[in-house]
Amino acid sequence: MSVYARAMDALSSLRSISRELWVVYANVALYALCYQMQAPVLPYLTRSLGAGAQGYGMMMTVFGVVQFFGGLLAGPLADMYSGELLMLISFAASSLCYLLTASASGMWMLYVSRIPTLLQHAVLAARTIVAENSLEVDRARMLGYIGLSYGVGLAFGPAFGGTISEHWLQLSAWVATGGSLLSVMLLLRLLPKCREFALKAVQVQLKHADVDTEDGQKPLIKHPPSRLNPSEMWRVC
Repeated sequence: MSVYARAMDALSSLRSISRELWVVYANVALYALCYQMQAPVLPYLTRSLGAGAQGYGMMMTVFGVVQFFGGLLAGPLADMYSGELLMLISFAASSLCYLLTASASGMWMLYVSRIPTLLQHAVLAARTIVAENSLEVDRARMLGYIGLSYGVGLAFGPAFGGTISEHWLQLSAWVATGGSLLSVMLLLRLLPKCREFALKAVQVQLKHADVDTEDGQKPLIKHPPSRLNPSEMWRVC
C-alpha cells in the first residue's frame, strides 16, 4: 500500500472515532495550546519581576522536580479512579497554575505556581482513556491521535501566546487559565457519557471473547457488562 493510500485510509478512519474520544482529543489540543502559549513568555516575565536567567532556570528546575514526583502519583490515580478523573484534576491543576502565573507580582509567586503541576498529567490521562475505550485492533491508531492533537496545540500555542503578550506579558497566562477552565466544563459533561461508552466497549469485547471460546480458549472478560456495579464501572471507564 502506498503512502498516499495509507494517508487516505487514516483520514477515512476518523469517521469511526466516537464523540467522547473527540472530546478527549480536543481537550489534549487545548491542553497543549494553553501550556505552549504561556511557556515562551515565562523568561520575559521572570525578567520583568527582577530575576535573570538563573531565576528562570531555578523555576524550571522546580517545575521538573514537581513533575517527576507527580508522575509517580498520576499512574496510581488513573488506575484507582479512572483516566477521566485524572484528566479533570489535571485541568483543574492547570487552571490554578496559570492563574497564579497571571497574577504573579514577584518571583515567589512563580515558584508557587509550579506546585499545582504535581497533578498536571492530562496526556497520561488521555492515553488511559483511549486505551480503555478502544478495541485492540484500533488502539495504536487511536493513541497516535493523542500525539497529533498535542501537536496542534504545540504548533499554534507559542505564536498565539507571543502575539497576545506583546503589550502585556501576563495576558497569555490569563487566556490559558480560561482555556483550562473550559476544559474542566467539557469534561464535567463528558464523564457521565463516558461510562456508557465504556460499557458499550466492554460489550463489543465480550462478543469477541465469545468468538474465541469456540476455539477452546477462555474469554478475556469473565463477567458480562450487565453485572457491573457503579464502582466497577469507574474502574472500566
